[in-house]
Amino acid sequence: MTNDRRFDWVEVEWLDSCMPEVNSEVLEEDIPEPDVITQAGFLIKRTTDYLSIAGGIKRDPLCFDFVITIPMVSVLYIRTLQALASLDGQRAAE
Repeated sequence: MTNDRRFDWVEVEWLDSCMPEVNSEVLEEDIPEPDVITQAGFLIKRTTDYLSIAGGIKRDPLCFDFVITIPMVSVLYIRTLQALASLDGQRAAE
């Protein structure tokens, strides 16, 4: 049986850790700042502590590809994107 659950398509901007390529004897002026990452995908899980985004979904059985879990303390913003087409291939209402 195919799973018909729907997941929001979102864009998340979040702050990620960063380290220099050469990570010994780092001079103060070479200390990197955190990276700002923009991630888009299916919002498959959201809690008060973290959210999980998947790049792909398989329906039977329900499973996910390319999953990343991001701590909520790192999230700068979340925006729900409007789908242009539904998963069954029918054009969504505009």
